[in-house]
Amino acid sequence: MFEDKNTIDKFVRQNEPLFRKHWRFILILIAVSVLIGFGAAHFFYNEKVKTFEANIELCNRMVEDYKERLKETRPLGSSYSTLTNEELTNEALTLSNGIWQLLEWYEAKFFDIMLTKDNNARKKNDTELFVKLKAEYNKRFKAKAALLYDELILRLPENIKNAVEYDKRWLVQYPTNPLGIEAVAGHIEALARQLPNGIKYSKLSKEELVNRTYNLCKGIDMLISQYELRINQVDSNDRNKRKKLFLETKFEYQKDFRTEAILLAEGMYSKISIDDKNKIPFYNRNAFERPKNAGDLMKIRQGLLSIADKLK
Repeated sequence: MFEDKNTIDKFVRQNEPLFRKHWRFILILIAVSVLIGFGAAHFFYNEKVKTFEANIELCNRMVEDYKERLKETRPLGSSYSTLTNEELTNEALTLSNGIWQLLEWYEAKFFDIMLTKDNNARKKNDTELFVKLKAEYNKRFKAKAALLYDELILRLPENIKNAVEYDKRWLVQYPTNPLGIEAVAGHIEALARQLPNGIKYSKLSKEELVNRTYNLCKGIDMLISQYELRINQVDSNDRNKRKKLFLETKFEYQKDFRTEAILLAEGMYSKISIDDKNKIPFYNRNAFERPKNAGDLMKIRQGLLSIADKLK
């Protein structure tokens, strides 16, 4: 409407009498316009807010509905599905510890049976003892282990599922010997410790991995030293007692160090270069799981230290 400042000045001079005469009316008109505009804006935004709140409430109802449906479709309808990751981890570690305690009872009885000189009696007692072990496992742990396994697998992040050997539900339900029951205890623990709230070994810094490895190796060193001290006190011709002593040491390793050793080795191995991998012994999971003698325990310790040295 106005092309330049002169035009604006000319308009103001021409209408000045009108402004002077009706200034009150003009001010009232402006005030009313502002109030009307504010009221309209307030009404408009109130409606928008109500719409947003209604949408949020609808979304919340949908989320709750989906949660209920998810619970209904969880494997076996497990009550573990309502637990947080931290609570689920605690349940899994409690179960694993319970299985190890059962195995401690079995090992104590088994070591005594090994000292029996009558072969037929030894075999008979060994069979009866395993029947008792399996019955106790089935009664106290089998169902819980299966339910926990399903829930742990369901929550395990896809990017770290390969860090543990997880396709073992059949083993959880049908362990065929004491080694199978040992594997269940270690397997449940490994899965639990890989949940999002737990230790992600592949995501720890190099320094954290090295420090954890050194601490673990100190524990293995102490275990080996205790074994050597005790084995030197046993007659070299007494094969049964020497074997019993190693089995006790092996059991302590599996209970206290095996899972941590495996996860640390795999976490470190994923971080070193291909050239460094070729310079150290290839990581062997089976050797870490079931050492056959004291020499294997030393190799496990040395293997961990070798990989850790490449991360420094």
